[in-house]
Amino acid sequence: MEKALIKLGMNKDDEAEILLSPMLVAGGQQRDRYKYLANALLEMGKFQASNEYFEKAMRINANMFEYLRRARAFALIGEKDYAFENLNKSLEQGFSSRKELENDADLRSLMLDVRWKALMEKLR
Repeated sequence: MEKALIKLGMNKDDEAEILLSPMLVAGGQQRDRYKYLANALLEMGKFQASNEYFEKAMRINANMFEYLRRARAFALIGEKDYAFENLNKSLEQGFSSRKELENDADLRSLMLDVRWKALMEKLR
């Protein structure tokens, strides 16, 4: 898996795919492997690729708290579009605690954005 991440970091996606394909066959750890790749790519600043692997993991088993954690990570690095996308997905999955979002220090950078108010309206 690490070699594939190095290849992805070097923008050698085709070579990475060859390394990853045997590791990502259906099985008990497939979701965890997708999440691992998504998190590693997020740390590398490869947001689109990260989102693709994250969504693959969520298709196996979606979880509102996973989307919320991801929204926090994006908010902390200033990626507001991705943060709001994941916040909305957490709501779609059933997250409903307006108070928790309002008191979340990791989300402070989003609170002056017009999308924040729309998000809070969904939680009335």
